[in-house]
Amino acid sequence: MDAARLQKLAEQELALAVTMTQEMIRVPSISGDEAAMAELTQKYMHELGYDEVSVDAVGNVLGLMRGTGSGSSVMFNCHLDTVAAGDPSVWKYPPYDGVVAEDRVWGLGASDTKGAFACQIVAVAALKKAGLLPAGDIWVAGVVCEETAAFGSIYLSKQLKVDSVILGEASNNQLNIGHRGRILYHVNYTGKSTHASVPERGSNPHFAAARMILALEKLKLGTDPLFGSSSFAPTLYSTDQTSSNVTPGKVKLSIDCRNIPTESEGYILGQLTELARQNLTPGVTAEIIVELYDVVCYNGHRGKAPAGEPSFVTPADDDAVLRAHKALESAMGHPVEVGMCGFATDGGHFRLQGSKVMVFAPAEERHCHTREDSISIAKMQAAIAGNMALAIELGR
Repeated sequence: MDAARLQKLAEQELALAVTMTQEMIRVPSISGDEAAMAELTQKYMHELGYDEVSVDAVGNVLGLMRGTGSGSSVMFNCHLDTVAAGDPSVWKYPPYDGVVAEDRVWGLGASDTKGAFACQIVAVAALKKAGLLPAGDIWVAGVVCEETAAFGSIYLSKQLKVDSVILGEASNNQLNIGHRGRILYHVNYTGKSTHASVPERGSNPHFAAARMILALEKLKLGTDPLFGSSSFAPTLYSTDQTSSNVTPGKVKLSIDCRNIPTESEGYILGQLTELARQNLTPGVTAEIIVELYDVVCYNGHRGKAPAGEPSFVTPADDDAVLRAHKALESAMGHPVEVGMCGFATDGGHFRLQGSKVMVFAPAEERHCHTREDSISIAKMQAAIAGNMALAIELGR
């Protein structure tokens, strides 16, 4: 691999990547309303000579560069959607202006994941232009509804099987190989409502829920040398009453779980179910459900998806990880750390389907979902070279 040539190509393509990021920021694309962003993505892919550009049933945009032979397939993956901007007046720079200042591109989605997506799109196109495409096919995917329920990647992972997936989530140009999962549980308690002056006539579910919360604080789960431990965090709490002198008949306790890969969702559910059973009070029952979101895609497709993402790890000693790590260090000319994401991504869905999943992007996690959302232009240039190196090495 000619690292100097990749670095020169990255330098040449940087201006386009910056312009593309600015234009993407200027197109609002809140989850479920990504149509304009999808159109812009297709426009760029067509202009840059992708062999195929298509939109699937849920609205994901897919660009394909065909390989030169029969090598391994690679997918670069980012999401088209963003969270809401909130009050524009509190932003350092306007959220939809795509301002270039302080050697950064500023605006909603710059770090999550429009800047990374631009770097992926131009990197793959640059390989074709330079005659450096690998033997395997390269896909670049812009998926929908990631911020709400990872819906686009859930669908895509079952429809398109690839050997390796590179997610463009914020990694500060290090190579991340896994993360804890996220599962949102609701514990629905049912008792018997009564007037607060005669509580003995009812069965107050508050007591069972309170005992559950205290038990969660003491619950010990397994640990992992890479990921730490699983965790349970009670977050939301609601009842079916609005009067302060009536006890509730129903209580809902929401629990955010972050599980390590060695503790499956089934295992976690079993632990929660047993804990709830142990802490019930007379006349009160409990049902534990996994939150499901109703998803409406910009093209009208409807579905449901869980409010969370499965954990995953691609082992550090896996051949794909070792090769990717070496390729990145060569292309960028400096040491690259191998680590873990501190947040959940779509990666678990592709890992469940057998893909070797890694996370690489120039954005920094500390800027995501903040009013200082931005991305370093220098790191974008390095990421373009890194993406080209990953495509060449993993597509062999």
